Amino acid sequence: MRIPDALGADQAAAFPCPGLTAWQALEKIPTRPGETILISGAGGSVGHYLVQLAAQRGFVVHTLSHPRHAGRLETLGATRALAEPEDRQAPWPVADRYYAIVDAVSDERCDWLCRQLRANGHFVAIQGRAQHWPNPPFAQAFSLHEVALGALHSWGDDRDWQHLTHHGETLLTWLADGSLSGESLVETPFEQLNHSLTRLKARNFSGKMIALFN
Repeated sequence: MRIPDALGADQAAAFPCPGLTAWQALEKIPTRPGETILISGAGGSVGHYLVQLAAQRGFVVHTLSHPRHAGRLETLGATRALAEPEDRQAPWPVADRYYAIVDAVSDERCDWLCRQLRANGHFVAIQGRAQHWPNPPFAQAFSLHEVALGALHSWGDDRDWQHLTHHGETLLTWLADGSLSGESLVETPFEQLNHSLTRLKARNFSGKMIALFN
């Protein structure tokens, strides 16, 4: 993808994996402005872009994440930031069901999240796929989707790559002109990568970690 002159190489390098994953997830969902969607795991890098892109498409965006992310997610376009429930079997704190749910955490969440979908809704799995169909036949009748950036390498053709590249360059342009907010970058020297990966595993910081090579 071509990088706009106004965009730094560090922001450009940090963008493709989370940014294009978020874009592909939303491409699975028919756009209906005014419908409410839930983004699970919204505090991470993919969620950072999902919230913004979903709001730009006219969705009402609710998020599910650690409370420390709530303020940032609301500034990005979320209208309601929910904290992770302690008891997943308890009644859901939101009265309405969702048109679509995007999960960026794990396949273990599919069953309980899908209970919050409306009829003919959509569930998009980013981090792990559903191991079985989560409800009886012809019940909610929702659609299950998955996102895998690597799929194009084995099953994509030139048209698929051109489509992805075109939209990727559009998103980079939005980053450069401020239409899309990039993540705060946490820089680490390559020599300290082991320590930084330990921090990443503990999730004790916000932002996108990038390694600097001399």
